Amino acid sequence: LVYHGHIFIYPVLLEDIYGMKVDEAYSTILISVLVEISSVILMMFVMDIEGVGRRGSMAIGFLLTWLAACLVPISQDMMQFIALNSAIKGIVEGPFTAIYIYAGELFPSTHRGTAVAVCNSFGRIAAMGAPMILMAAYHVHAWLVYAIFGCAAFVALLASALFNRETLGKELYMYVDEIQIGEDEKSLLEEGRHRVFEHLGLNPKI
Repeated sequence: LVYHGHIFIYPVLLEDIYGMKVDEAYSTILISVLVEISSVILMMFVMDIEGVGRRGSMAIGFLLTWLAACLVPISQDMMQFIALNSAIKGIVEGPFTAIYIYAGELFPSTHRGTAVAVCNSFGRIAAMGAPMILMAAYHVHAWLVYAIFGCAAFVALLASALFNRETLGKELYMYVDEIQIGEDEKSLLEEGRHRVFEHLGLNPKI
């Protein structure tokens, strides 16, 4: 909602609030692209820091996005407006990218493709609904757009902070039942699986 919605509404806000021409408004998006690239590169390193991990790096990104969205309504001039909007779109790209890695590590191999596809589908639905939602909000008041951005970022921040499963440094699970069993039961399960593979004449390491 924040990323795709901002791409749509940002040029409209620049044109209506500051009288910027459409071609000039779209050219300012290039500034946020530079922030996006920096955000993704930084996220690549932060998400692998012990004690921060996937959840912490996403929470930091959503926190900064929320702060930027809250500061836009009190911006004093066009330069501050552009800088804060570039921060919103650029910074949110970091956790937006990390989510795909986190989701892939979160689910077992038997469900990973389906689970990531379902999560991505909800993202596409939000992207489709963003123009209508944000334009309706803009017709009420321009700052309501940033209230929506702030609320979305804050909800994502809470989800990142309250969900207690971290995947950094953890092995990837193959089956659902491996997630909820202890180490002893897991070793027995693995031993049984090896026996089945050997009975079928297959390599258990495949």
